[in-house]
Amino acid sequence: SCLEKDTVDVTYDDDDDDDDDVPRKCVVLVLPNDEGDRILLLTTYLNLARCATRVARFKDAVTCATLASGIAQAENRTDHHITAKIIRARAHLAQSHLKQAIRDAAAATDLSSGAGGASSSSASSSSSSNGPTDVNKQVLALNRDVEKAKRLALKANKRLAKDVTEGGSSAQSKFAENGGNDADCNQQ
Repeated sequence: SCLEKDTVDVTYDDDDDDDDDVPRKCVVLVLPNDEGDRILLLTTYLNLARCATRVARFKDAVTCATLASGIAQAENRTDHHITAKIIRARAHLAQSHLKQAIRDAAAATDLSSGAGGASSSSASSSSSSNGPTDVNKQVLALNRDVEKAKRLALKANKRLAKDVTEGGSSAQSKFAENGGNDADCNQQ
């Protein structure tokens, strides 16, 4: 049987005949065979990510956006893939995970420029070719927000470095005022 008590037989989509026993707890998502069901799953995860963001459940938003991103990539749904990256980047920004937000914003930008602004689904291809699409506008806004967060983080880091430096020199001067000398502080 393909489902045992603790493991699942997995066939990878790389034209290899090798099946592996994978612990059930390591299986994150199993895609249905029907394309319509996969698209339904994709839009459901995107909607869950949006809802989680609105109620400040940013970890859940990251998880749902990650799953949606994987499905969108597998289904070659570029606009959905970009949207998932945008949602995930914004959730990372809200959690002050700047490194991850920068990574996702860069991925959204790359996908957006690689798509040439063209939509991969017929339902959202109503924009004209002489202006940026809604997804491209969202990518631009995300990049502005990421740059602003980078500037704020840099400013906070400089302030912290200044405070640490001033605190160190203040501690040294108080030590000297109280009769201490450098010989008393030899470290072994």
